[in-house]
Amino acid sequence: MSTEFNYKRAWDEYVSKQFDKLYAVIRPAVCALWREVDTITQARDLGLKDYSAELEAVFDTVPVDVLAWASEVV
Repeated sequence: MSTEFNYKRAWDEYVSKQFDKLYAVIRPAVCALWREVDTITQARDLGLKDYSAELEAVFDTVPVDVLAWASEVV
């Protein structure tokens, strides 16, 4: 058994912990965003009102890469 410090494993553990922290912070915001989008989309689909402007405003506040990541995670 080697007594050498395993830098790759230590780095992987560090990155994993940092991602877990980031995910814990971002996930509630992403979930809230998708709930809002879903509510607006449902209202629009029911013909209650044209919510296109509201929907565009929601997406304009979020960077595209975050939306792409969120759609995969949530």
